Amino acid sequence: MKKISLLFFIFASFLSYSQKKETIAIKKQGELFFFRTGLFKDSIITKNISDTFFVKLSGDKKESIEIKLINATFTKANNEHLFKLLYTPGMKYRMIYANSVHEGITLTSEKENKNRLEVHIATDGANTSGKKEIVIEIWDTKTDKLLLSNVFTYKEK
Repeated sequence: MKKISLLFFIFASFLSYSQKKETIAIKKQGELFFFRTGLFKDSIITKNISDTFFVKLSGDKKESIEIKLINATFTKANNEHLFKLLYTPGMKYRMIYANSVHEGITLTSEKENKNRLEVHIATDGANTSGKKEIVIEIWDTKTDKLLLSNVFTYKEK
């Protein structure tokens, strides 16, 4: 009888530990990370030294954020959040998440589109200032409000 009650006690204790623990999932909202990586001086961008930027947005910000570039464009680096800046004098570009532009049938899934930044030529004309300055602006398209504006001087070493 003692063996049966001992086995029953062990079995009951294992059952109590096998219950699933409750977890709470937290979704981060309202996050925007935009900064340069590497060694750099405050407002000078040097080709192949200080021309890499980190861009990461939370899911709710992806549909309403637009990055405007004057005299420059971004190309994808080896990481999904790293972008290399290319000096393009006289040109204006904008970066937006793909699903906020494309409508209709696409070859990629909707989830892939939401996570892919695309560069587009701006429709408000070319830059005619002639300066070697790069302007980067981050806009909230829902409120049409400027969130961040940086002016950099470009040099090639």
